[in-house]
Amino acid sequence: WHTHVTTLPEGPLILIANEFFDALPTHQFKYHTETQTWSQSAVDYCPDGLALTQIPTPPPSIRVSGLEPNSLANGEGFEICPEAQLVSIELAKKISRFGGGALIIDYGDFQTQVGGSKGRENGTIRSLSRKASAIQGSGFSRPLCVTHSPGDVDMTSDVHFGAISEIFSKTPQVELLPFQPQAYLFTELMGDRIYHFRDIIKAGYHEGMSKEEEDIYHMAPLVDIKGVGGEFKCICALSEGLNKGSQESTANPGLPLGWNMREMVEAMERMMRTGQGMGTGTMPSS
Repeated sequence: WHTHVTTLPEGPLILIANEFFDALPTHQFKYHTETQTWSQSAVDYCPDGLALTQIPTPPPSIRVSGLEPNSLANGEGFEICPEAQLVSIELAKKISRFGGGALIIDYGDFQTQVGGSKGRENGTIRSLSRKASAIQGSGFSRPLCVTHSPGDVDMTSDVHFGAISEIFSKTPQVELLPFQPQAYLFTELMGDRIYHFRDIIKAGYHEGMSKEEEDIYHMAPLVDIKGVGGEFKCICALSEGLNKGSQESTANPGLPLGWNMREMVEAMERMMRTGQGMGTGTMPSS
């Protein structure tokens, strides 16, 4: 196990980060139009337990692309994850120096989310718990307050893919494909099997399904652009030249959006099969 990306061994890197970046610490700032002041979200202790609160803070001295205070409503703001950017910088440096690739899949968006987005009063920072949601009869996907059962729930926030993409795109010798929904990539990875998968999903769940058919049936939300397949996004970065073995050029504008990333993932697989990676390691996701 590696506690940080800086301890990964030197050499070509193959990284698959699925729901990793969303677990990193996130800071949330809110703008108050009446006083033209800023505050930062924090957790306070009160007689009834933990509670969210706002603490005054100077105007954040950071640049957030596409966000201007004058465009914010009262109580809106943005979220930043400095650790995600530091990790991205180290990954980009390793790929640039030693070669390799990174596939990042997570829920989030290209821009940072303001408070109140997606119907969430407190932005995208929330807790999730299969057990707690089942008890409440709300289903697994319903977010809980971040102060709910600390230590027993997963704290998460939407990933700011724009900040991560900017780091990879500005790193020499690193090629970055366009940001896209998970559904585009997954359907392209299915290849010709997509028609077989489609028939199984359309038929619905029924008794006597084989384990393989049941797994395919439960895959449906992952490729639904209106569901999880649209909520989850992905980016892929490779060292320049690693993808030259593909039959089609990744620069071909006539290919479907997901197809370009499929070729980069296949290039990463080829690299792993030929043993070009040096050393192995796993980082905890939460």
